[in-house]
Amino acid sequence: MARKIKYTRKDLKSPDEFISTLGRATLWLKDNRTPVLAALAAVIFAAGGILGTRAYFRWQEAKASRDLWPRMSRAQEIFLSPATADREKLDDLEKFLAAHVNAHPKTGVGGLRAVLPRKHRFSPREVRPERRAVPCGHRQR
Repeated sequence: MARKIKYTRKDLKSPDEFISTLGRATLWLKDNRTPVLAALAAVIFAAGGILGTRAYFRWQEAKASRDLWPRMSRAQEIFLSPATADREKLDDLEKFLAAHVNAHPKTGVGGLRAVLPRKHRFSPREVRPERRAVPCGHRQR
């Protein structure tokens, strides 16, 4: 059988004491203030480092693209009119692309590395007239 707890009039008039989860957490935080602040600072520092690194890599990618595309636009003009392309322009383009890929190896522009080892891949070859009219991605048979 359950034991009766006797309350006095003084106990009944005193304020109620509820120990809630929030109260326990607050007491624990007061007792362990220094380790909690150190852990919180470490988490904030790690999150800042991760976000800063991601922002840096995005900046590098944007910088590489910003430097590349004006030159690629001029190169497109050369490729669209092979009659104006001379060996000097093509060599200049190839040197620029090689230097650009070496300057930005870990960006999307670095994907040009697969194209560059082939010497004079960008040089206009003797193209048959029927092949010039073929749109990109479609072969004429």
